[in-house]
Amino acid sequence: MGKLYIAGTMLISEDCNNIYNFRSASGRVSYDPSTKTLTLDNATITCYSEECECIRNYIDGGITIKLIGSNTIIPNKERGIYNNQHLTIKGVTSDATLTVRNSHMNPEIGYLSDACIYNEDQVEVTVKDCALIVDGEGKGLVGGKWHFINCTVRAKGGRFGSFIWLDEVPSFKDCTPPAGTYWKKNENGSYSLFDADDKVVTDWVTVAEAMGDTNDSSYTGGAGNTSDSGYTGGSGNTSEADYTRQRHEDINAGLREIKHNAYALLNSDMYDDNYSYPEAIEDASDRDFAYILDKRESSFSEKEIYVRGSGYENIYPGAILFVDSDITSGSPNPLGRIPRSKISIYGDFLAGGNPSQSDIDPNNSDVRMAINNIMHTLLSDSRYDAPGAQRPRTKIHTSQKSLMMDLGVDSSFAGCNVNVRASTTSSEQSFVQATTLDQDYFTIRLKDDWHQDPASLFADEVTWDDLSRELNGKAIAIVTSVTYGRTFSYMKEYSARQFTFDSSQKVSGYGQSADASQSLAESSSYTNDEIFNLGGTSLTISALRGKSTQQELEEAMADNMRFSHANQGVITKYTLQLITGPTPGTVVRPLYSGTQYQIGYTKCPRRLFAHIDVSRVHIGPGKVKVQLDVDCFRITEDGEIDIFKSVDGGSSERDQDPWYYTFSNSRNREYGNLDSGEYIYKNPLLRIRSKRGGGSYTADDERRLTAREMETGALNISLSGSVYDSVKIRDLEPFNP
Repeated sequence: MGKLYIAGTMLISEDCNNIYNFRSASGRVSYDPSTKTLTLDNATITCYSEECECIRNYIDGGITIKLIGSNTIIPNKERGIYNNQHLTIKGVTSDATLTVRNSHMNPEIGYLSDACIYNEDQVEVTVKDCALIVDGEGKGLVGGKWHFINCTVRAKGGRFGSFIWLDEVPSFKDCTPPAGTYWKKNENGSYSLFDADDKVVTDWVTVAEAMGDTNDSSYTGGAGNTSDSGYTGGSGNTSEADYTRQRHEDINAGLREIKHNAYALLNSDMYDDNYSYPEAIEDASDRDFAYILDKRESSFSEKEIYVRGSGYENIYPGAILFVDSDITSGSPNPLGRIPRSKISIYGDFLAGGNPSQSDIDPNNSDVRMAINNIMHTLLSDSRYDAPGAQRPRTKIHTSQKSLMMDLGVDSSFAGCNVNVRASTTSSEQSFVQATTLDQDYFTIRLKDDWHQDPASLFADEVTWDDLSRELNGKAIAIVTSVTYGRTFSYMKEYSARQFTFDSSQKVSGYGQSADASQSLAESSSYTNDEIFNLGGTSLTISALRGKSTQQELEEAMADNMRFSHANQGVITKYTLQLITGPTPGTVVRPLYSGTQYQIGYTKCPRRLFAHIDVSRVHIGPGKVKVQLDVDCFRITEDGEIDIFKSVDGGSSERDQDPWYYTFSNSRNREYGNLDSGEYIYKNPLLRIRSKRGGGSYTADDERRLTAREMETGALNISLSGSVYDSVKIRDLEPFNP
């Protein structure tokens, strides 16, 4: 008996002809337990869990994997195929191919977990009548006894080896072993493939199918004899198949030589905040208050963001793009003048199967029509439920750049007119509270059958000369999947002229919780609001304004936006795989680096009115001294802070005089003697000293005043204790005088 697992799910009898309904499988996948045959018919098996293999074989006596067309296995940090029993991989069509691509190498979850195909001791694997491509970041083919019959194998094991720790030297029939290599016996008795420099082979290595006589065509090449497409034959007869193969080899060889520039996909400008914020601003009305910049730096490096820009019509499954900085600008540059071959796409859904469309011209219009056909099939399927989870969030943004980054937009900002700014001419600062709902509707994928032959992406008449002239040394990549969904954001703009906030306590920046800001934003009037809607149904501002809590607001946004035939969303993210370079199929991503800031302004008064409450202090004949140590500043014409005076316990009695008072009972007092346009710098030190009736003052307590305590310029100071022991600050509370 034994068991067979597909992407972590154990097959039972009712599953055997229903594997295509598994979320992990697309194309046609079935298993016949009577013959122990797993059939992959233009299928892709993707393992979404980090703790399971795509195929796990415990079937007694082993299984056969029968290949029809192009098939792909993509694990996620585990092995692609694990064999506890024997395995035969056999092609039944002339184009039968199996690609196992494991791009993860994670030693934390197991030393052998990153192999493409891993076999236990004495397990035999036969590869027959097909092409096998094994692309491993850590290891390629590991363990077991291998037999290669009339097949082509390309294998790579990036760190440890392409063929390693085999039980014996493989056998080869009607195919040729890897050239320029030899099998070396390890200390543990296993065998690994080594190169001429006596190093284990980790790069691509090929087992080639044996070539027979192909001179069965009437086409005759020769010196000076050139075909219409530009290929020049050698001396002797060459068939059309030979010419096609040579054309593909020329294109693929040329593409492999073009490497992409990783920095071209790194944008360090779009979300980098280089705005010059004023260091300090004055309240222009009476100059009794000033505002000091509180600027907290938050750097980010190589963050993956998908920008909504003006060039998204060039992004669709099957689109070929130049790998340059235009991708990260939101306006990618397509490869437009080279004829293309037809493509096939399929839907990747949580339920409802994986409907597909074939024989599509790879242009936006035809692909869009094919996607509509897929969606019609999907929405007509009663098994299909609502797509992708909704992800609501609320954030406070104190810079325009962080708001753009949060929404994934470029500088055009989709016509929205909410502002995050700090003015140099008044005390006004505005910030935006954005409540955003993201949702993925569905993903459309390109059938993964081109990696081993990138030339197949181009029409039959295209030669390497044609392609080389168009590329001009630039790398290209193909869009292999596109996720469609919606982003909806309700943004409220607030102004700091109407209330004051302490950025160190209440304002959070990109990627952090806004909980501490919530009560502030809800209880304060806003100056402007705006809806930013991409891909969802229309929802009016009036439907959102009346919501009193964030939960009510988020529920209203979720309930009023529906997925339908007429509303299929917009691009939310996509996958790009390199066509050029030594390893076609390598995923590249648009990345962003930069520096952003949490911006706030701390309110600083010209004087401090204080009510000193000593009702809880045993004073008797003694006294209590309440003193402020302050830095005093002016604002220059350039908006900079000029601290012109500091007062503390070491200052002269004349300088200290306006900044302290003595008390034997509760009183109101005003601290400071500054002129208009002069202010108390943030966080002055409040010091409490006391003395008995004829004694000297002793230091009892002190505290730095926060921005919140200073923001109104008036403060209740409550003390407790005894001059015979110590006097402490009991409570501080700002009030409006």
